[in-house]
Amino acid sequence: MLRRMRHRPSNLLQSLVAAWLCLLCYAWSAAQTPTDLTYIKAGRLFDGRSDKLLSNAVIIVQGKQIMQVGQGLAVPSGANVIDLGDLTVMPGLIDAHTHIVLHAGDYDAQILRETPEFRAIYATRSALLTLEAGVTTIRDLGNEGAGFADIALRDAIAQGLVPGPRIIAAIRPVTSTGGYRLVGYSPYHTLPPLSSSADGPA
Repeated sequence: MLRRMRHRPSNLLQSLVAAWLCLLCYAWSAAQTPTDLTYIKAGRLFDGRSDKLLSNAVIIVQGKQIMQVGQGLAVPSGANVIDLGDLTVMPGLIDAHTHIVLHAGDYDAQILRETPEFRAIYATRSALLTLEAGVTTIRDLGNEGAGFADIALRDAIAQGLVPGPRIIAAIRPVTSTGGYRLVGYSPYHTLPPLSSSADGPA
């Protein structure tokens, strides 16, 4: 009798094992079904793979990453949903040649009269307008005479301080000495550099 009881697990031990298994199942279930998913619903979707629009589109987003895109995907009950109604959504556009710190107007006046700080503020507004036009990434190819305002804007956008597209910045062009500069001015004036000079085999 005592020998048989020695090998039989107690009710307390059985309860502990059952509770531990329940915790494992809950943790596994939570890992399989993230709670930070957002479901974006739209009337139509252009995915760029064909010239046809998908209807009843659903975009599943986790954090900042798009996890799945499709037509009529199931949306769980109680999920975080952004319903765009009958609007059409499409991938963000990429502009591969920009000068975000330059703006319309007299080119020389920007470089000679405007400070890099003013141009950085102007560029912040331009970045917002660019993003609102549907361009989510730009490849910026230099901003003459603005110092590193383009890099400051790139970093501010990346850190979420101001809205704008993702910026891939080339910074300053590399040219031979005197090969890229403002022209038509007296040689006695010291003009702002537009590029970084590099001569010789290197």
